[in-house]
Amino acid sequence: MNPNLSGFMKIKCILKNALKKVRNKYLFNKKAKQIAAWKDQSPIFILGTQKTGTTAIAALLAKSCNEEVTLDLLKSIKDPAWLLRVSYGLQPFSDIVAKYEKDFSKKMIKEPWLTYFYEDLVTLYPKAKFVMVVRDPFSTIRSVLNRLQIPGDKARIDQDAYTDLTNIKIWKLALDSSWSGRPSEDYITAMAHRWDIASRVYLDNQDRFHLIRYEDFNADKQAAIAALSTALGYHSHGDIEPYLDIQYQVKGKRDTDLKAFFGDENYQKIARICGDSAAQLGYTI
Repeated sequence: MNPNLSGFMKIKCILKNALKKVRNKYLFNKKAKQIAAWKDQSPIFILGTQKTGTTAIAALLAKSCNEEVTLDLLKSIKDPAWLLRVSYGLQPFSDIVAKYEKDFSKKMIKEPWLTYFYEDLVTLYPKAKFVMVVRDPFSTIRSVLNRLQIPGDKARIDQDAYTDLTNIKIWKLALDSSWSGRPSEDYITAMAHRWDIASRVYLDNQDRFHLIRYEDFNADKQAAIAALSTALGYHSHGDIEPYLDIQYQVKGKRDTDLKAFFGDENYQKIARICGDSAAQLGYTI
């Protein structure tokens, strides 16, 4: 303590430090109780990379099972840096769960970004169930680029030239795979790596997951949701007929010639990075 402080200031400093210690102890005990409570909860996490149909599937699944659902951790979009802080060990994942406790309190939680923190989810929620939504890598990446109005055949792009990347900064992390543990040469290889990382989460942990392919869902939505609901232990299904055609996200251009959209070089980059995982998921590349 500074010896030059007056008696009053010394007392004030002592009280301030004492209150700080009490507050820190309170917060520590509160978090310990939260973590203990999470271990007894059994939420259902719907994971998968962006633009694989996770929102539509999660919304219809919740309707079928008559459960509350979080369709996105919307508040986290205002603070995209949490992905980097947690990935690089600068902040515990439990801080994110505590901060967005209301979102995590729902029975079903859909958030594509959580796919890359699967191990953290299992640690905090050992009784949780997991759904993985997958879609063919070319259509997935094309749909993201459609959403951001970015062409698929460029060698490099200037991210500052695209409005959505400037206004919604978390999208920049969708074009970067280095924070997920794989270096990326360009925006196409980054997105291919992110698709493959998400797929490997499922392929390496199949005993913990229920898989649903977007293509199978799109072919017969009612049958796919009914089968998934049953697999998750729900044998009484709600009527989802009125909700089948709701467009939950900006629609991509499905009639796109994918080889023309990406160009040969970028198409081959995706095939090289995603080929093995895609084949194991039943996709022909």
